[in-house]
Amino acid sequence: MECFGSAPTGAADCVAANPKEKKEMMETIAQEYIDKGIEQGMELGKQEGMEEEREVIAKNMLLSGLSVALICQVTGLSKQAIAKLSRL
Repeated sequence: MECFGSAPTGAADCVAANPKEKKEMMETIAQEYIDKGIEQGMELGKQEGMEEEREVIAKNMLLSGLSVALICQVTGLSKQAIAKLSRL
């Protein structure tokens, strides 16, 4: 890799000396972004799944005749969210 100046401070200061190095560098950067996107997507999926599960539990509690206050306390859902579920 060829760097310009005496002390490179970042990627902008260094340029791949040949096309193969440049391609490998770009693929590495792209893969890092892909991996980060996958990780963020998985985390979001987990959160959505947990929210859906809380709603299922709240619906079952409503069907069992439990109070909205208790359902809020157990599930962490708001009264508005419980009211919305009761209309479904």
